[in-house]
Amino acid sequence: MARPAVFAAGVLMLGVYLTYLTGMIYPVLLLLILLGVVSFLLFRRRVRYAVFAALTCILCLVSCFTVFRIVSADIDDYSGEISEQVRIISVKRDLDGSSAVYFRTSDGVGAVMYSDNFDNACHPGAVIEVKGMLSCPESPTNPGDFNLSGYLRRRGIKYVFKAEDIRLISDLPLISGLNELIFNVRSYIFSHITSEMDEEERSLVAAICMGDTSYLSPEIRSLFSVSGCSHLIAVSGTHFSGFTAILAFVFNSRDTKNRDRVIMCILFIVFGFLTGFGDSVSRALIMSICALYSRDKLSGMGLAISVMAVADPFGLMSSGFIMSIAAVTGMTLFVPRMRGIPDIISYPIAAHIGLMPFYGINGMNLSLQSFACQLAGGFIVSLICVLFIPVMVISLAVSGYAAVLIALPVRLLTVVFRGLLSLDLMSLSCADIGTEVFVAICVFLVVIVMPDCILKRIVFVPSFVLGALGAGVIVYKILFPGPLTAVFIDVGQGDSCLLLTPSYSILVDGGRYSEGEEILSVLDRYGIYSVDMAFVSHWDSDHCGGISFLENSGRIGQVIAPSECTFDSSDQHYVDNVHVSRTGDVYTIGDETMIRIISPDGENQGENDDSLVFYLESPYVSMLFTGDISCEKEDELMEMGRIVDCDILKVAHHGSRFSTGMGFLEQSSPEISVISCGINNSYGHPSGETLAKLQEFGSDVRRTDLEGAIVFEFNRTY
Repeated sequence: MARPAVFAAGVLMLGVYLTYLTGMIYPVLLLLILLGVVSFLLFRRRVRYAVFAALTCILCLVSCFTVFRIVSADIDDYSGEISEQVRIISVKRDLDGSSAVYFRTSDGVGAVMYSDNFDNACHPGAVIEVKGMLSCPESPTNPGDFNLSGYLRRRGIKYVFKAEDIRLISDLPLISGLNELIFNVRSYIFSHITSEMDEEERSLVAAICMGDTSYLSPEIRSLFSVSGCSHLIAVSGTHFSGFTAILAFVFNSRDTKNRDRVIMCILFIVFGFLTGFGDSVSRALIMSICALYSRDKLSGMGLAISVMAVADPFGLMSSGFIMSIAAVTGMTLFVPRMRGIPDIISYPIAAHIGLMPFYGINGMNLSLQSFACQLAGGFIVSLICVLFIPVMVISLAVSGYAAVLIALPVRLLTVVFRGLLSLDLMSLSCADIGTEVFVAICVFLVVIVMPDCILKRIVFVPSFVLGALGAGVIVYKILFPGPLTAVFIDVGQGDSCLLLTPSYSILVDGGRYSEGEEILSVLDRYGIYSVDMAFVSHWDSDHCGGISFLENSGRIGQVIAPSECTFDSSDQHYVDNVHVSRTGDVYTIGDETMIRIISPDGENQGENDDSLVFYLESPYVSMLFTGDISCEKEDELMEMGRIVDCDILKVAHHGSRFSTGMGFLEQSSPEISVISCGINNSYGHPSGETLAKLQEFGSDVRRTDLEGAIVFEFNRTY
């Protein structure tokens, strides 16, 4: 039954894939109906095959239509306070005690409740009475931010619920008891194995071996994100193959009997319990079991897709599901064609080919460092997973000290990643290229591996032309990258701007300390592990806090400021190894781009008027950064003849009425004025007076409180 299974799975995946890429459901439905008819014609001689294919196409139609309607529809706004009985549909409980409880109200509205302390009443199937506030999750405001709203929407959830009171109405004792038992066993195993490890090692063992990322620090999350290895801290097929590697010594895969299959399936399920049955774990579990019972890889994948579609229709719209299937498809199609290439290299390359269409969608950053990290990381993580089960058994039976066998490769993993990411190798931002380019290349590669047939002869030349054009675009982007990108990061009531040239990365201010994680996300989005230079305009916490956070995380090369750090060394804002800059200093940050300091002149106390003021000058754009200086300081700089025309002005002091005088605007003549401030901040920034002056002058005003991050990308014709 391999042919109809593969065909039906292909129909299902094509529908989901097209819906995901285009956002259009009705053309996709029409295409699927046509494919359903074709499937019947293909298999009409074998009635059971025809019925199977037709049923799968119907499943595809219903799943795509139902899920897409819920995911894309504008549901009536239920935001506000509620007090009613709800039924819990699922619970994600982490080892650190935090949880995410998903439920639906009596009107069918989906919501999620996050908590740092798990409530014993919250188990799947339980009915609870809740009182609290429903609200829509905030949309991402910076490049690289996690889109919680989109993630929840793809699960059929629109709201986040903040509970004031929870009361259990009815429970399913068997389910709640089983859940408690499983969690207690997982907690005991984790605490026993990691008792002699430090925090970083513990967090990685929890993520890699037990599917729990709750202990990961922002720095470690960022380390795996910027290296392109986030999948290594989410239990997947790679981990399952490592967990079950020891079974190869027990069962002969060529002569696997039904009894052995049953035993392996039971062990797979046990591993699922140990790793928490998260989304990625469930996908890996289903695909492993289906592969065990299938005749070939494509049939196994087809069966797995069908099972997952029935088990969780919303999972079809998950980015993780789509990308997992795409990666597996790439490995299935292309690895057999890479004869003579070691598996450790051929499998990642084939997975990258399968994932090409998603690079542009997700704005991923590709580099030689990230590819090297994936090769080395995949091998080390496989080793960790191979060791996990034996070490767990030995530790439970004898002593927890056996866990050093896992601690050593875990430590090696972070050392290798940090070492590779410190290298300056070629990188490519897929967001600058577009999805279409990668789709064209991927289509051509798929056509190459197709069996020789009429269809291949027809589409070969067009696909070759499109693939060549796509490859040409990528080569051009690598050889001639954009000379400058400026990202004014949304850090709330603070300042922060990331400047990127082909050779340097520069961070101007970093908002408050609590905004450091936001900046890390932006750095990860652009593939930056360590910022070359960070300019601190002055030592107010809304400018230097994020810089301190990044320095503590080892993510900054050099810090430049108008004076030594004014915070005590015991304060979290303290920044060490500061280079003090003065008027006249010039920093070359590219072949044709430089930063020229125009203030302050000498020793200062770090006040607002002592802010570091500088021009960024290039043949394509000029930008003026003013820190928090006042109108008096602006007048002083004008009298000295230091203020000249600029294209973009970073408005001083978040748009305060005490800055940005009319004379200053006439002298600097900015086409665009950027104001960085927080939504509904207590200072009333930006001032109506300042906005009126900018409007009167005719400068285009851009605000982070209204737009989120503001990105300028300059090319050589700007």
